Amino acid sequence: DPYTSRDGALVPVQNLPLKQQREVLDLVAQIDVQDTNSIISFGVDAQQELTAAADKMLQSVRNKGAGPVADALGDLMLQVRGLGVDDLRPDERPNWFQRVVLRQLHPVARFIQRCETVQGQIDDMFVVLDSHRKELLRDVDMLDALFAAAVNYFQRLEKYILAGQAKMRELDGIVIPGLREKAEASGDMLDAQRLRDMIARRDDLERRVHDLQLTRQVTLQSLPQMRLIQDVDRSPITKIQSSILTTIPVWKSQIAMAVT
Repeated sequence: DPYTSRDGALVPVQNLPLKQQREVLDLVAQIDVQDTNSIISFGVDAQQELTAAADKMLQSVRNKGAGPVADALGDLMLQVRGLGVDDLRPDERPNWFQRVVLRQLHPVARFIQRCETVQGQIDDMFVVLDSHRKELLRDVDMLDALFAAAVNYFQRLEKYILAGQAKMRELDGIVIPGLREKAEASGDMLDAQRLRDMIARRDDLERRVHDLQLTRQVTLQSLPQMRLIQDVDRSPITKIQSSILTTIPVWKSQIAMAVT
């Protein structure tokens, strides 16, 4: 961030690169001290953009939870553990009575029937888990875009703060002393009123800059939280991919070798 020093403080305008200096000075020129609305609305658009980005992240967190993913993974593990190679006992053959009267199947045949049932259930779970994985990946991509946008809005906010501070220095050092000197010299009530109006607008600008600084501080603390939200999404993605790409194929391979 070209506008922020290592200790988190804003860099003075004169120490900024020329491009950033011009951008700040352009904002200074937009402040019309004769127009109260110009001061009151100064930097509001940057604040609104940051608020909108924060609202989108909060909505993303509210709309999803780890519950459905954890439940699907738990069901998958139950199915995999519910049918293992230990259940296959080919040496345990039914006798004549069990085979003819009770029509019991050979253990291998029973195992294969169970395997087909479990296989269908696991395939259904695969579809559910893959859907969760894709949704979480979309969330991660969205948070990446929101983070980049928030950083951009954050830097715009810093430009507004620097521009407001530069305008206040101009008012304190040149404009207000000039008006005060003129009012004292002339004794004119209109000149005195102009001085009071300018001081009031300068105070309005100071309050506006203070609000922008508060927004900057809150945003500075919230940017790392965006990455924490992404970390929460990445963990189930890794678990789902491990189940899809490792657990299920290994289980199928073991079952196939055991039956063979």
